[in-house]
Amino acid sequence: MSRLHGRQLLVGLGLFGLLASLYFGLQPVLGAGFVFDDLPNLSPWALAPHMHRAIDVWNFINSSLYLPGRPLALLSFLVDDQNFPPVAATLHRTNLLIHLLNVVLVFAWLRLLLRERSAQADAWALLLSALWAWAPIQVEGVAYIIQRMNLLCSSFSLLALLLLTAAMRRIATSPRRAWVEILSAYGLLMPLAVLCKENGILISLYGLLLVPLLWPMQEQRQRRYFQGLSALPLLALVAWLIPHLLAGHGAASRSFTESQRLWSETRIVCEYIGHTLLPGLHGHSLYRDDYLISRGPVSPPSTLFAALALLGLAIAATPMARLPALTHFGLAFYLLGMSLESSVIPLELYFEHRNYLPSLGLWMALWPALAALYERRRGLLLAALAVYLGLEVFCSHELAREWGRPEFRAHWWLQEQPHSLRAAFALARLDANAGQPRAALQLLQAQQASHRDSFTLAAAIAVLHCRLEARAYPSAALIELAATSSASTAAATEIKHLLDCPTERNFDLRPVYGAMLRNPHDQDALTQRYLYTDLAHFEQSHGLSAAAIADEQRAYLALPSLDSGLDVAVDLIRLHDIARAHALLLHLQRHCTWIDRLRYPTAVANLKFLLEATGSPHDQHA
Repeated sequence: MSRLHGRQLLVGLGLFGLLASLYFGLQPVLGAGFVFDDLPNLSPWALAPHMHRAIDVWNFINSSLYLPGRPLALLSFLVDDQNFPPVAATLHRTNLLIHLLNVVLVFAWLRLLLRERSAQADAWALLLSALWAWAPIQVEGVAYIIQRMNLLCSSFSLLALLLLTAAMRRIATSPRRAWVEILSAYGLLMPLAVLCKENGILISLYGLLLVPLLWPMQEQRQRRYFQGLSALPLLALVAWLIPHLLAGHGAASRSFTESQRLWSETRIVCEYIGHTLLPGLHGHSLYRDDYLISRGPVSPPSTLFAALALLGLAIAATPMARLPALTHFGLAFYLLGMSLESSVIPLELYFEHRNYLPSLGLWMALWPALAALYERRRGLLLAALAVYLGLEVFCSHELAREWGRPEFRAHWWLQEQPHSLRAAFALARLDANAGQPRAALQLLQAQQASHRDSFTLAAAIAVLHCRLEARAYPSAALIELAATSSASTAAATEIKHLLDCPTERNFDLRPVYGAMLRNPHDQDALTQRYLYTDLAHFEQSHGLSAAAIADEQRAYLALPSLDSGLDVAVDLIRLHDIARAHALLLHLQRHCTWIDRLRYPTAVANLKFLLEATGSPHDQHA
């Protein structure tokens, strides 16, 4: 056997060993169960819990209010289990297997990138893949069920990057084949990635980053064609993003402004980098809703230092820094990978799973320094890397064990983030479900000192008071908080998690919902729709049909959609108000787009049936 074949065999065995160690080392996450918003994101599945019909599957994967949604990621859950609620361990196992697939794709891509830069490209690709895969910051992305969308998006993104890298290497010798690969990456794999998660659009940016690294200088004309092709998805991204930002979707219900979010993200991204490169057990809690918001560049002072650090990294990502090409590429890859979820879109502040694919760029940026050190201090470097990788394996395994023990996890995360309401709610929920509502109440009451303005906390305490004492909790303070507290609508979800309050007549939620609807933080269209819908459900359950219909109409007017309009029409028919129902149905028919007909065939069929059932022959002809 030649030395080359022997080396390839060793690398192959090393890759197999890496995959096996990951599978068994992260095995504890199979016991993690559902956390946070796993089940709420899958809740449309409950409308057809057995998924026997193709139309039920279609309705579920198109249940998102906004285009394009994440239909491919949702479909993958149905491949695991066709019944709701699904078996959590099955979903976790698939997440873990997708992570292993991504490790193989990372190895293949790095091997291709490093082939002309090092004689040990295979070994370096294996090492960097292991450092990326075993980083403790990756555990959240694998253990958190609903982040299947992120894992699958990364799979298609890595496949696209493999094709783009191969195409750029052969553009001078086999241009036809190269362009087939480029068009496959952009025309097939990028749409598939976007249908898993919107971050897939970043493939076009990554493609532009590869140009100075790989594109032959003599092919300038085709290079311009490629750059123009890569710019088209970016224009689509801007066209999609600007209306959402101008409409303020989600911004009003946050406890921070757009500028405060940007300042805060400078510190958060620096923390992400630290958690990626410095493995440890602390600071990896899923719940970071107590994160200190930056009110400006010096509030707190660490904001300014973090901003300067990121500015330095941004400069280092450009050729003016005169660093190795792969260092430029790696830093730019990381910063661009964080650009959607850690910039202007008003998402939540802090989630480690956002680093899943972008963190690969940090290891790529460090490779030139590691390769140079390898030439001078080989033994010392290998020993240090072995210790470092061992520390990563230990920390990731312990974090996987933490995720896999829900009761221990709940206590540990609250200890890590003592002022996190979400961590307190998670532990209180365990106590309540274990038949210890008084312990849950005491736990939540202990949070009141640091969260006096939280409507979510006050609402949950009210629910537990009702359950324990079978009487209404004093509601004046609750109503006041509902009218002023930021992010007040989160209370509805937490109340449902902690068991609904008994429906005695003396506990009327209508004034509370009325206060939320007046809250200046809850004025965006989506929040108003949800509030009016929840209020209508409450009224319907208490026999207040006329009030429920009126609020369903307000929900429809807040954010018109085919499904909410049909709900109103059906209720009007039940009240024998046929004329108003038919007028609304005609309005829905006029505004029914081809996208509605494609995404919601059941609703369109129901619309047609109701029109025929309520209209006169003249109306039907029209």
